[in-house]
Order: sequence, then C-alpha cells, then structure tokens
Amino acid sequence: MGANKLTIPDLSFLPFSDGYDSGFNPSLHIHADFKLYRSELKQRSSHFVCNLILSTANPFTLLWIQPAPVFDILYHYFHGHADYINHQTKASPSCSISLSPPDLPSFLLLSKPSVLSFILPLFQKQFLQLDQETNPTVLVNTFDSLEVDSLRAIHNINMIPIGPLIPSAFLDGKDATDSTFGGDIFPVSNDYLQWLDSKEDKSVVYVSFGSYLELSMRQME
Repeated sequence: MGANKLTIPDLSFLPFSDGYDSGFNPSLHIHADFKLYRSELKQRSSHFVCNLILSTANPFTLLWIQPAPVFDILYHYFHGHADYINHQTKASPSCSISLSPPDLPSFLLLSKPSVLSFILPLFQKQFLQLDQETNPTVLVNTFDSLEVDSLRAIHNINMIPIGPLIPSAFLDGKDATDSTFGGDIFPVSNDYLQWLDSKEDKSVVYVSFGSYLELSMRQME
C-alpha cells in the first residue's frame, strides 16, 4: 500500500496478506492450485478478522460489491428458497422476488454446473455471519435511485448504498493507468487491447455483467 492512501472520516481500511504478496499465479491445474490458495486465504483472513474483532468489539458490517438484486437472490437462496430459485418448487409468500433463469447468477443453476460453483459456500458463510448480528448492516456499491426496490427488499437487513465506488487511483486524476487496485482471482489476458486499438474511437460499447456470469454465444450476438 502506498503512503497516499484514501482516508475517509470514521472509516478504517485494514489490509492483510493472503500469503501471495507477489501475486497469485495458478498453473494449468487451476482448480488444485486455487484450493491451496483458498485454504491459505481462509486461514489468514480468519486469524486477521478474529484479532480485529477482539481488538475493536464493533458490529459486523459487510461491504457488498455485487448489485443489490444479487444480494437479495442469495439471501433468499440461503433462507429456505433454494428450490424455488432453482425452479423446482413454487414461491412461498415470504419470498419477495420473481425470477427466471436469465436473472440468476450461473453458479446457482443446477441444470448448468458452473466452474464458479466453489463461490457458493463462500457466500453462504457471509450470510451466516449476518444472521448472527442483531442489527445487520450491508454497504452496497450502488446508489439509491438505481436499485431502490432491491435495497429495501429484505426488511431485517439495513442495506446502505455508498456507491458508485471507484478506485482511489482515479480520485486525484494524476495517473489513470494505475491498476494497482486490481484483484483478479484468475489470470487475465490483455489480448483484447489489440482488438480495441483496431477500432475507431468511440465505436465500442462495453457492458459488464460482473465476473460471475457466463454468457452463451447466442446471448453475446
């Protein structure tokens, strides 16, 4: 971390090492390597968070960087509505969402097992932690007028929009190429830059569905 990190009143930023300070570089056997990485991250993060809780004794607050509707879907999934979300049963009156398969993160679809299915247990642990809080609070990377209904869909959780969040490297406008804020789990390729450079200025529209969504070729046409 650089010395000129962003500071906000009443908000502390406390980083910890995942054991791969030089970067996580999986080999061709990505699943086996990622299991080792996840085990190391789990051990280090648990130790760090435990010490942090003991030292501060403050309530748990979750920073949610996915869209608010994704939080709502996963909340209901882990609170008795998994069969409905997978379209195996009809919705119960306590479920406030109406879904079709295109609305769902691909790792929730039983009919289409996803390479990202390992993420589901990680989300489950986050929701179990929220369930233990007397006044659970979630900070969401969005703004109120964009997802107003989704932010109020779960009555027992205080969802606070604090976005849009942008990398601190962009705040001073001095170096827009600074990418030190990145945190990709899987190796990424920059091959697309050559393709983009071949196009005319302002001729390409970029639409991001997040890193957990798999699009078919038909959807991308």
